[in-house]
Amino acid sequence: MVRATVDKVFLNCARYIHKHQRLEDSPYAPKALGEQPFPTWKRIDMLQDHLPSADQGVAASEGGTITMEDYQDALNAGES
Repeated sequence: MVRATVDKVFLNCARYIHKHQRLEDSPYAPKALGEQPFPTWKRIDMLQDHLPSADQGVAASEGGTITMEDYQDALNAGES
């Protein structure tokens, strides 16, 4: 975890912010009742001992643990 404190903010103009149109909701956004998919990063094998107790062991029921390389592949494919 990284904790940051913002002590100065520079508000930039919006000249490079492009207009967009939402095509669909993200499958990772919480639904109306708050349910959402288990985050892929919480399946990374080397992080298992560092997850909150509520997330311990959940990776097994979500397809098993993955390597950091598997996670990078999922990121590159837009699946995380």
